[in-house]
Amino acid sequence: MQKFTYKITLEAENEKQAQEKMAALTVMARKLTAREIKKISEVVEENGSTLKTAKNFLGL
Repeated sequence: MQKFTYKITLEAENEKQAQEKMAALTVMARKLTAREIKKISEVVEENGSTLKTAKNFLGL
C-alpha cells in the first residue's frame, strides 16, 4: 500500500493532547478502511444521540 504525507492542524488544549489525538487517528487510519472511517465521521458529525450512546459504551 502507498503512503501519503499530509500537514494537518489539530485543536487541543495542549501539545500532549494534540499528540495523543494524532496517535489515535493514525491507528484508526491504519486499522480501518476509508469507508469505515467516513461512516464514523458521519455519525460523529450528524448523529448526536448515536455518538452519546457510543461514548457511554466506551465509558466516556
